[in-house]
Amino acid sequence: MEGRKKQERSSWMGEDAWKGLKIKWEAPEYKIKVARNRQNRASAKGGSDHTGGSISTNEHIIRMHRELGREPTLDEVFLRTHTKKKDSSWVDDRSKKTYNLKHASQVGEASDSGPKEVDYATQLKFWAEAASGKTRGRLYGAGDKSKHYKPCVSSLTQQSHVSPYSGQVSVEIAAEMATIEERANTAEEDARAAREECRKANKHTQDLERQLRELAESVASMKGDKHRRHSNYEEYDSDNDDDSDNDDSIGST
Repeated sequence: MEGRKKQERSSWMGEDAWKGLKIKWEAPEYKIKVARNRQNRASAKGGSDHTGGSISTNEHIIRMHRELGREPTLDEVFLRTHTKKKDSSWVDDRSKKTYNLKHASQVGEASDSGPKEVDYATQLKFWAEAASGKTRGRLYGAGDKSKHYKPCVSSLTQQSHVSPYSGQVSVEIAAEMATIEERANTAEEDARAAREECRKANKHTQDLERQLRELAESVASMKGDKHRRHSNYEEYDSDNDDDSDNDDSIGST
């Protein structure tokens, strides 16, 4: 996108790829597509531009809940995700018109019914009217919370029913989880002890094998020495036999 806007090739892009992109951008069908998308973005319905970044609307609500100490209104979330941070200007005309229309309805409701705060359910009703209701299951400005919106709903934050026995059940679950954790720790200790015993047994086996090798080498060495000594003795005995024969011959002479 930056290369197309500036008509400059980035250093990481190859020359062949750059040439291919320029040919595609100059193609008639691509220019038609660009013009059609530009027209769609500038239509009265508007696009889906926002300044929320890659963070979902739900995550923005969670963060704002921590910051404000309460659940933020859809107006507050919309201002955060559809105005620019540097100058607080609107991201597009649709966001500005929708917010102003909703705000006007809310002010009118408050003035007709006296100086009182408009409840959250009424605010959501005005917002849905200003945003022209749901489109393909999405309520403009509500993001991934759109699925929770329906007439007369008082919050886009999904809430679960709390049973009167939930406290007791939670205690029982916590006790069961503690028991399971204790069993898991015991099993881990047993496994660690078994591994240590196995390691000691392997070391003992290795020591025995080493001792057997050393004993075998020692026995083999002893046998070799004995064999050499026997050869010497035979040679010594043969020399003695020769000497005795000479002595006999001398004596006889």
